[in-house]
Amino acid sequence: MYFLYIIYIILIFIRPQDWVPVILDMRLLNPVGAALILCFLMRFYGKRIDRQSPFSKLTVLFVLSVILSPILSSGYIHGAIDSFWAMLPLLTLTIAGVESIRSWEKLRLVLTVLISCTILASVNSILQMSRGVGFYGIMPIQESYGVRVQAFGIFNNPNNLALLHAMIIPLLLGALLWPGLMPRVLTLPLLIINLVSLYETRSRGGQMAAMAGLFAFVLTTGRGSKKLFWGNALCILFLIMILPHIQRKSIDTHHGSERGRMEAWSFGLSTFKKKPFAGLGYGMWREHWKLDTHSSYVLSFAETGLVGFYFFIGMLFLGIKDSWRLGGLKREPSDPGEFVWYINLGHCLFAALIVYLVASLFQTRTYYLPLYLYLTMIAAITNLIRVNHEADQYFYSLEHDWMKTGILAAESIAGIYLFTRTLWRW
Repeated sequence: MYFLYIIYIILIFIRPQDWVPVILDMRLLNPVGAALILCFLMRFYGKRIDRQSPFSKLTVLFVLSVILSPILSSGYIHGAIDSFWAMLPLLTLTIAGVESIRSWEKLRLVLTVLISCTILASVNSILQMSRGVGFYGIMPIQESYGVRVQAFGIFNNPNNLALLHAMIIPLLLGALLWPGLMPRVLTLPLLIINLVSLYETRSRGGQMAAMAGLFAFVLTTGRGSKKLFWGNALCILFLIMILPHIQRKSIDTHHGSERGRMEAWSFGLSTFKKKPFAGLGYGMWREHWKLDTHSSYVLSFAETGLVGFYFFIGMLFLGIKDSWRLGGLKREPSDPGEFVWYINLGHCLFAALIVYLVASLFQTRTYYLPLYLYLTMIAAITNLIRVNHEADQYFYSLEHDWMKTGILAAESIAGIYLFTRTLWRW
């Protein structure tokens, strides 16, 4: 099952079936996903899986709320079938991942595959800027404010690619700050290549989210040490690098994309007032509004209502809380040697989720698959720690955190409402 899971990640991220001539246009994702689901069902009926994982429960409930939203909203059964097939990769990536990653060695290989796929996309971006064409004949996009690179598969949008690069930065920084010369020698070129590709996407949201992730990483790992100084220096350097690009695209709430974003958010809020329980139904936003929502949160509560939005916020809350707790754990003498890696990864994954939280406010990435891989890794680490460490009281629990999740969901909607009203008056 684990070997199939690694193949599944590769097929999702770099999609060789799109640009490798030997397997061109072959639908490899479906048979591999079906095999993974079959392995999972065999484990489920054999009672060899952890049925108590709060992340697995939240994922299943979230997917069910998305699938059922077209039926609950308007009785659209065919829409529920379409929703099922759309949500199947997300469900497979998360549920199979939690059950597959059962050791530090397996987690390390998943991290290696994730970083390798991201760096491959970075190399593709550099080829586009230097030669005008990347892998599989991919060419950069020409827009009024400059040339923007793109990638293959789900990253053929520059904003999707920028978020991929921004979320990997904390993981690369974690390896860069690890003691020893060899990790730094290997990681520094990868970090530079990743930053170059991020810059060439010309994505304001992705670049500002990367800044937020940098600050989060510095604050969580560098308290009272030299890391804080060097981390702040790196943040300032990155800010200087991206400021000229941001200034070229000044914010104007009366015209352009900012105006369209405000109108979309207002429509999403009015839709939520009319259908607060199930929303419009998955995939129905474009049937009612001409443009994108430009916000993952608005899309979630507009299409799936309060039910789907509750579980969406619950998954994000689980990831933030558990990764923060991981970074704050203290190693005991009885803990295994890799326990210190789990703590360091907690810092990195926390900062990566901060990147997503910031970017998703202005970008529509509700079902962004890399996010769910990061959440899966957090859930896998907490499961590994529970085996050797009494830390259940530190992590997310459906029994104790369900009300906090509801409050966060309500506060998120209220915050977007107030923010939208403020922008309209600006």
